[in-house]
Amino acid sequence: DREAGLEAYRNAVDALRGLHALGVACQVLAESEGSARELKSTFDGAVTVAPSPADRALAVRNAQHAGAVVAFVGDVRPDGASAFADVAITPAPRRPTAARAPIVLLDPGLAALPEAVIIARELRGRLRENAAAAFGFAAVLLPLAVLGSVDPALGALLALLESLLAMANAARIALPVPRLTHRPSRPLAALPT
Repeated sequence: DREAGLEAYRNAVDALRGLHALGVACQVLAESEGSARELKSTFDGAVTVAPSPADRALAVRNAQHAGAVVAFVGDVRPDGASAFADVAITPAPRRPTAARAPIVLLDPGLAALPEAVIIARELRGRLRENAAAAFGFAAVLLPLAVLGSVDPALGALLALLESLLAMANAARIALPVPRLTHRPSRPLAALPT
């Protein structure tokens, strides 16, 4: 259906613009010159013609060699470019092989990609906070326990409290996430097909 195809195309362009607004460098791998021309007319980012799976795999390797963390977005095939990417993401599965991707967007299309980037950045921040808290907790409690200054029952209770605080901190991700505007320290590349 042509209308469904146009809607999917607009959805993909909106997702690419959303990723660009988050500081994610996107390179679109088009399978033909015609698709590349059409994409270049509506998307400001890099569009490369990569007609074969080998061309797409080479584009992934080149991006990684340039220092990018590559997220391949599209149909995931064990012998395709997605196998070389740092992470593979696929929209709602249209075929059983798509479910092999580590990240599967449940909604059809790519509209959820920018939100997934925001959540991933928020998760990274929470993990860092929890690691710092655990290190601080261990740095204080372990010497006290070795010296016998802390009762073992109190130490166990404090360890439980630290774990509960870490879970509560992680649960904050479920709260509304503010738009993040900082640029990543390493460039990211999303390579839709």
